[in-house]
Amino acid sequence: MVPALSRISRVSPTIGRPSGSSSSIAVAGVRRSIVTLSLVELLFWLMIGFRYQVGMDWNNYLGMFDLAERRTFAEALLSTEPGFQLLMWFALKIGGGYIFVNAVSALVFCWGLFAVARRCPEPFLAIVTATPLLVVAFAMSGTRQAIAIGIIYYVFAAWDRRGLIGRTVLILAASLFHFSALFVLLFVALASRIQLLSKAFAVIVMGGAVLYFASGTEALEGYAWRYVTGGGLLRAPGAWVQIGALVVPALIYVAMQSKFRSLH
Repeated sequence: MVPALSRISRVSPTIGRPSGSSSSIAVAGVRRSIVTLSLVELLFWLMIGFRYQVGMDWNNYLGMFDLAERRTFAEALLSTEPGFQLLMWFALKIGGGYIFVNAVSALVFCWGLFAVARRCPEPFLAIVTATPLLVVAFAMSGTRQAIAIGIIYYVFAAWDRRGLIGRTVLILAASLFHFSALFVLLFVALASRIQLLSKAFAVIVMGGAVLYFASGTEALEGYAWRYVTGGGLLRAPGAWVQIGALVVPALIYVAMQSKFRSLH
């Protein structure tokens, strides 16, 4: 992913042609219209951040928000995924309600998503491609995950402008909202520009840190109880469709890397 981004950043796209709707914009070939892209970003933020009773986890997050009302600042700071707990605590203090939490989550998500899109030769094609699963099925349901992936996407978009320390700090910040972001540290270590032996050592250290923190979090225990070991296991038969939608194009890319590279 990172080498692809570095290749993308060297492309100098031409100025696009007239635009229409979001998908029509992509087909029409509008590429670097800053105003149009910013308007679409604003539309996505409003759609994701100010939705009401949309998303399969809506009620679960309302329950988390109710629990946050009973926590003090210190309890929120020391809880699992403290970044999100502090965000809810702050929303309660200013009277913003759960919509405020969603709005902040959507803002961070759109910041990261559109940062990546702006690095692509066809930004609107990237947005259209990401909309069905990443935006609708993911960001409009998983509020914590949307914040984490927004930060991670920004790291990818700014990869060549951030060193090892900068990338690591941002990934750690993302893990404050969803602990699964820690696993991206492995890719940070693998992509570091250090000697092979030092890189191997960094991968082992970061991998060990990820496993240590993941195994000790209440969040991981909760997920394991719900999906693996618990009595009333939750099932998601539609996950195969979502995985397939990612695996099939990924396999095509791996099999035809040389042709994709020639497009850049």
